[in-house]
Amino acid sequence: MKNGSEPTADPTPLSQEGGVFAALGEMRSAGLSAERLARGADSLSKHMANSSAAAATTTTVLSKLVLLAVGVFMIGGAWWVLRTTPTNKSEFVAARPIAVLDAGLLPVDASVPIELDASTADASQVENALPPVDASVARRTREEPPKRREPPDAAPPQSLLPDQLLLLKEAKALARAKKFDLALGKLTELKTRFPDTPLRAEADLRRAIVLSASGRVAKAELAVRALLKDSRHAGRTAELHHMLVDLLVQQRRCEAAQASLDTAIAAGLSTSRRQAAETGLARCKALNKTSVPETSDQK
Repeated sequence: MKNGSEPTADPTPLSQEGGVFAALGEMRSAGLSAERLARGADSLSKHMANSSAAAATTTTVLSKLVLLAVGVFMIGGAWWVLRTTPTNKSEFVAARPIAVLDAGLLPVDASVPIELDASTADASQVENALPPVDASVARRTREEPPKRREPPDAAPPQSLLPDQLLLLKEAKALARAKKFDLALGKLTELKTRFPDTPLRAEADLRRAIVLSASGRVAKAELAVRALLKDSRHAGRTAELHHMLVDLLVQQRRCEAAQASLDTAIAAGLSTSRRQAAETGLARCKALNKTSVPETSDQK
């Protein structure tokens, strides 16, 4: 024996069309009175009406919430547009820090707003709105002329010193080979091609040495005396007077040679060179005692 009635398969929902009436018909067939059926139908009708009203109320509330959210979003967007759009008369510009950093000077405070007229804003208005120290830095930066920049592919000027050194080296080599005329030609070429050469002092001294070595004593003497008057050879006084002693001895001008030797000794002539000069001067004096007249120049 089973407890209770067996459930029917897939009963018809009361909310579907015909479901209510079919249920009422079944209850009527089961023997329920008409009054109970009427009260049940009335309760069922009220329940369905309440469910529909609740669903309608929920839908209305959700719609109002959506409209409220849209309204708030639109009001917020309008406020942001009005807040960030400058007016036609003036606008506020935040001061930017000055890029120039000098010792003892503070950068501009970027948090301080500076009011500028949008139609006449220029550098002078910015400077007037800055503190005195920062304004002086900004004014100096604006007034400085732009620095000229060389093209990145511009090649540096080629140095001419190697050519000058080569000519001097060739002159020395030719003098050692006793090719004195060619050596003098190289020295002349050096001074002609490069009149401002830093090797000018060395070239003039080398010319005097080459003239002396080639036997052109008179020209060598003039060259040495010219070097003594040149300030570029101020540190060679002893050396030049020693050369002059030798040139004067060759011309048998002993008195002039003695005067140059005294000057060389006073300028700090070394002991070895002093002894060599004294030997040559003694020979000059000995030759003069043989009644050979002293000449002033020898070509």
